[in-house]
Amino acid sequence: MPCGKTLPMANELWLKNIKFAETLIPIIMKEQAINQEFKFYFNLLSEDQKESLLSMMKSFLGKSEKKTNRISIEQYNKELEDAEKRINEGQFVTHESLKEEALKW
Repeated sequence: MPCGKTLPMANELWLKNIKFAETLIPIIMKEQAINQEFKFYFNLLSEDQKESLLSMMKSFLGKSEKKTNRISIEQYNKELEDAEKRINEGQFVTHESLKEEALKW
């Protein structure tokens, strides 16, 4: 194979690699800068703040440490409807009657 025919292909590949690197390097540098800034501010936090932030970050990713007993929106709405029904049927305690009861404790 003549050298003239393989060299343009090698040059094209080299140029594609250069363009890819020119695109990728700023992204990597930005990520590194963000990571450094995050570490700087994270180290300024108290232990309680660090735990709170870590918990929040895990919740963003759906990896919460604490499994909550969350109910569905359907269950929530059903409980509201049941509560409204009890109120309409007079099954509730007024603030005044609760205060009077509390005085007897």
